[in-house]
Amino acid sequence: MDWTIIATILASLGGREFFTWLTNRKAYARKENASAKDAELSVHEKQIERYEQRLAQRDVKVDAIYKELREEQKRNLDLIEKVNALEFQVELRELQKCEKRGCKDREPPGVY
Repeated sequence: MDWTIIATILASLGGREFFTWLTNRKAYARKENASAKDAELSVHEKQIERYEQRLAQRDVKVDAIYKELREEQKRNLDLIEKVNALEFQVELRELQKCEKRGCKDREPPGVY
């Protein structure tokens, strides 16, 4: 075949574009690689944002649970204090219980 025929065939099939692609293929590869990395970074940023939102929601839930726990503990301590006060009053009344009623010789002697 003649070189002119080969050149004509290549030109009709987009030969100039082929030669420009051949000379610039590294630059095109870098552009594609950069766009792929940008897309990957945007996906990672979206994931990070979603995880941060989930973490914030969980923090709110944990704070609410701890608040509820502290309220329950306070309620339990208040009840324990009431029980202890009542037990003390019962023991005090047992100690002050008069075995002889209506007399001056009270046993045990009272201070009132």
